[in-house]
Amino acid sequence: MIVDDSPVYRRFVQQTLEGLQGHRIVGQASDGVTALQAIATLRPDVITLDVEMPGMSGLEVLKQIKQISPQTEVIMLSSLTLQSASLTIQAIESGAFDFVLKPQGTDLESNRRKLHKELSERFQVISQNVTRNSGGGQPQPSSSRPAWSPTPTPTRVAASPPGNVPRRAMGSPQIIVIGISTGGPQALRSVVSQLPSDFSVPIAVVQHMPPLFTRSLAEELDRISPLQVFEGTAGDILRAGQIAIAPGGFQMRLQRSANGIVLRVNDDPPERSCRPSVNVLFRSAAEQFGGRAVGVVMTGMGDDGTEGSRAMREQGAHILAQDARSCVVYGMPCAVAEAGLVDEVVGLNDVASKLTALSRRPVLAGRS
Repeated sequence: MIVDDSPVYRRFVQQTLEGLQGHRIVGQASDGVTALQAIATLRPDVITLDVEMPGMSGLEVLKQIKQISPQTEVIMLSSLTLQSASLTIQAIESGAFDFVLKPQGTDLESNRRKLHKELSERFQVISQNVTRNSGGGQPQPSSSRPAWSPTPTPTRVAASPPGNVPRRAMGSPQIIVIGISTGGPQALRSVVSQLPSDFSVPIAVVQHMPPLFTRSLAEELDRISPLQVFEGTAGDILRAGQIAIAPGGFQMRLQRSANGIVLRVNDDPPERSCRPSVNVLFRSAAEQFGGRAVGVVMTGMGDDGTEGSRAMREQGAHILAQDARSCVVYGMPCAVAEAGLVDEVVGLNDVASKLTALSRRPVLAGRS
């Protein structure tokens, strides 16, 4: 179902989705009240919902959708503005599956292709879940298995096979790096709110998001965390008690210095279509901190973070992966686990306590 106050954009989304195999449009609405009335009858599997609408906002509509039709997944359609970014972050934390940016520019065909790609990727994950829950169809690919899949996390990925990747001994960590994508805002909110105020290890995060959205995310997380959360900029110093979020549209690396950890932020090309890239951040952690680092790969589509985790683990770093049941999309952590790079698989509610325990691990003799 398509919900947008603009008839032009409703038509644009409809044309974009027409012919998408395995899906059909069951209804449209131009405002929140009409949408809620239709949803109660149509019970759509997926809704594309405009973030900013007159009267009842997309965020308000979302909250009511989750009450009258909790099984319906909602994909927010957002504009590249600060207000829209802030509302979108709140929507994801309120239960939206994900968001997609409304394409910019005047090339309609290019915009349609981009929107089709973004929506179809998300629909694929959602529809696979619908198929599994209805008891039909084949098992979905592990790269896109959602959290609510009844398939348990395989025990074989709980730790890497001995000798699979050369290891060096690990001491007490000096940096924690986190890679996360779809479902990230909710998961990060859970983790940062549970960390103790005396948490002693700096944290750097890559969350796949466009510019402005990472700033809104950092501000939202800072409000609920006992630690200071900020969007990183070039030259910032990251210290204990702080969490730096990589800015959307840029790559972020880490560099050790006498004053702390310097954030190196630039517009280097995307890696595997990602900017910021988890691989880029993780490799810099491996280069600068060796075994004195912890990498955490959490919910998200794709496999960004796999090569970065490999580089970290070869230096003796400890790698955690979020488990399948607590992921919105079990893609990135599954890819790392299947590559044999994971030391521990951890549920979302246990990530903060595990990181706290690792942060208090004693330094090994002869290590620095």
